[in-house]
Amino acid sequence: MINKKRNDFHIFIQFLFATITNRLLMDNFQIETSQNIKINQDIASLGLRIGATLLDGAVIYIYFFVIMLAYGTTASIDEKTFNLIIIVAFIPIIFYNLLFEYFMNGQTPGKKIVKIQVVKTDGSPPGFIEYFLRWLFRLIEVQLALGIIAIITFLLNGKGQRLGDIVADTTVITLKKPYKSKNIFINIDEDYIPTFPHVTLFSDEDMTKIKELYIKARRNRDWNLMSKLSDKVKEKLNIESELDDIEFVKTIIKDYYYYYYYDNEMSSIE
Repeated sequence: MINKKRNDFHIFIQFLFATITNRLLMDNFQIETSQNIKINQDIASLGLRIGATLLDGAVIYIYFFVIMLAYGTTASIDEKTFNLIIIVAFIPIIFYNLLFEYFMNGQTPGKKIVKIQVVKTDGSPPGFIEYFLRWLFRLIEVQLALGIIAIITFLLNGKGQRLGDIVADTTVITLKKPYKSKNIFINIDEDYIPTFPHVTLFSDEDMTKIKELYIKARRNRDWNLMSKLSDKVKEKLNIESELDDIEFVKTIIKDYYYYYYYDNEMSSIE
């Protein structure tokens, strides 16, 4: 009986170790779109998320250091004015993650450097409410609890989520892809940030056809064809966009290339 309990305990420890190791490394998360189609995304590892947090902390530290340095060069400021400056200076710090994620399409400077991005669990971009919920719970699980709650939740959750992500129905994915292009050749900047994760629903054949029609429409100035192509892509992915037809289709092509074939290759996509 004692030996059996020891064996069970060892099995449990091995299972726990394997689970934690899997969470610490890059993990694969299956996203189910609004069309009930399942696609795979690489969720950001715990190491990448901690790295992004540390980098954001460095940005905040530099910002606050500059504020204090500026105050030090002005000896005539009284205590009341100094306190007011501190209060005002803290406002961007408090709302740092909320503002950057909202205006930078799911990224902060730290997330941008390590190439990770916040998305909804169906692969679509979050809205302000989702970013707000993540920020609100971040104040508790990351700042007040020193990240302990966030880490525990991440390790126990299989979708790369901390508590704020669970509430907001979001996760964080990595934008790094090791694949090489054979069929789709375009040129994108090294710091390019994709907009539509849904493009992973397309195959190489689909994207090659979309690219050919895009080039044909641009070359012939056939804006009716471009409009039909844009509408067809939106219908297929079940998405909406405020971009004009040309920019929308171009973004779709670039996003597809980024997610699958990022290799800095040149193309006629202008």
